[in-house]
Amino acid sequence: MDAYSLVIVALMAAGLLIVVATPAWIALLIAWRSQIPRKHWRSFAFTCLLLAYGFITFAGAALMPLGIAQIFVAPQLISAGHEKLGTAIFMAAEHGVPIVCLLSGLLASFVVPLKLRKHWAAVANAVCATNSFKPNPLRGSA
Repeated sequence: MDAYSLVIVALMAAGLLIVVATPAWIALLIAWRSQIPRKHWRSFAFTCLLLAYGFITFAGAALMPLGIAQIFVAPQLISAGHEKLGTAIFMAAEHGVPIVCLLSGLLASFVVPLKLRKHWAAVANAVCATNSFKPNPLRGSA
């Protein structure tokens, strides 16, 4: 592999990482603009990232029957003479599912941080309070 190809591959990998982390970048931007304390920014961005990818997964799972219809039903319809219906199912599954998943993730990237920003300081403080280390005086020091 020559140096030119290596540079292209490295730039493509960096671009892919930036695109994949888009929900986290959006969440950090919203955290910066809102009144979220700086110490809670990372947990806010990570939670928003996970929730955005959860919405993408949910959209993909909800559209799974369309993918199954593409594999099993569309060829049967086309061979039975219903070309328009079979082609419509095939095209909806081929092009519609990725578009819906992408748009649901993009929408969740904005909606989730905007909904969580007002309550995040209380949520983070509650989580930190329950996970704080409190030594047991009966057991002695660890």
